[in-house]
Amino acid sequence: MNELQVNTESLYQEAEKTIESIRKLKQILERQRNIIKKMGGYWNGEGYEAATKKYMELSDKFSQLLNQLEDTPSTLFDIAKAYENMERANQDTLSKLPDSILD
Repeated sequence: MNELQVNTESLYQEAEKTIESIRKLKQILERQRNIIKKMGGYWNGEGYEAATKKYMELSDKFSQLLNQLEDTPSTLFDIAKAYENMERANQDTLSKLPDSILD
């Protein structure tokens, strides 16, 4: 018989780590955007415009990716809860069975 074992605590931990990593990446992205905007104070012209435009395009794509990744932790939480509920249901069913098939 095949057996599937899931460490739900690990799923919860990974979900929390993912939330924290996404938060940090968003902060870094915002700091970078602010730096790029401040560069306009000492860098003018087509070079600045082209570099800023390209950076903002890439930054927007990265931001969209981070927003999509924000669904991952809730999925991990849902998976962990589903396994815990199923394990509880299995234990409940098992406790109702006789100790011996001869009983």
